[in-house]
Amino acid sequence: MSADSAMTDVTIDDFTAGLLGGLGKLGVRTLYMEGAKFYDAAIRAFRDFAARCQGEGLSPDFRIQKRAFYDDSPDFRDALTRASQSGLVSFDNPGFVDIRLKFTGEDAGLILDTVDGSADLYIGVARSFRDAASL
Repeated sequence: MSADSAMTDVTIDDFTAGLLGGLGKLGVRTLYMEGAKFYDAAIRAFRDFAARCQGEGLSPDFRIQKRAFYDDSPDFRDALTRASQSGLVSFDNPGFVDIRLKFTGEDAGLILDTVDGSADLYIGVARSFRDAASL
């Protein structure tokens, strides 16, 4: 990519959809949004994503950071809520701790086709998240 080529901005919602699609491709069906480990995994996945973006002509237009006192990330939590509203995931308990992917591994490919960036990018980011979250 040349220095004067335009980069494509990626939103947190596209990142989240791609991450979920990548997790689906890896066979993950349930996420446990409990404690700092979950948000640490999200930050690790975001950093991995940001490092890989330039090679794909992408530029994230967001950051995922934790609030120190609450040990969470409101931006990422809100993106997950929007993913639920669009039917990608469901929160399966009153405490919104279990997040269930509402698509199959086969459908994950369709999700990955809708976001900017390659499937390999998001599957790699999903591996970072999975490993950090011990899924």
